[in-house]
Amino acid sequence: MSEKNSVNNFVRHKIRRMRKSKKLKIREIATLASMPYSSYASMESGFYNINLDNLFRILGALEVDIREVWPAETLASEFDDCELYLQKIQQFRLSEIISLSEAEGAALFSVQDGRCEILLYQGLSDFLMDRLILYMEDGLTYDSGVWFQRSCGDKTLHLFMKGEECPSFLGKLIKKYLALWAEIYR
Repeated sequence: MSEKNSVNNFVRHKIRRMRKSKKLKIREIATLASMPYSSYASMESGFYNINLDNLFRILGALEVDIREVWPAETLASEFDDCELYLQKIQQFRLSEIISLSEAEGAALFSVQDGRCEILLYQGLSDFLMDRLILYMEDGLTYDSGVWFQRSCGDKTLHLFMKGEECPSFLGKLIKKYLALWAEIYR
């Protein structure tokens, strides 16, 4: 099973449990989420993957926050290989950012005391990665692409996306992910 499918399965099971605990029928949630009954039923049963747009519509219908259905790092103890589980979730998050931004690739870096460390990356060449590291270790940022950063103590996390722009809704999601990554990569 691919990492995207394993996260999707986790989310759909949580959504189903929440729907049932609130004693709501599939048709009621579909109506509240403004989506066809068959689409919602297919997502909850696993025939369709739940994209982020539909996930937020469903969460609104259930009146819950994403933290209540998204696999949290604190749940890692339920899995056999914690480190692998945590890494897969972070890679999934990065791939979602790339997909939603239509960027060519992205990378998450940590900079502390003038030293740069690569935490996550996808779709970027080794040459570009080396260049980004050299720039950051010199206190500079590479001119091309979109940058986000978050300071956490004496460390700063930088997210670089190789692309032209970032939609505002995605910028908000990235800021939340940076807050999570600040806790994970202390």
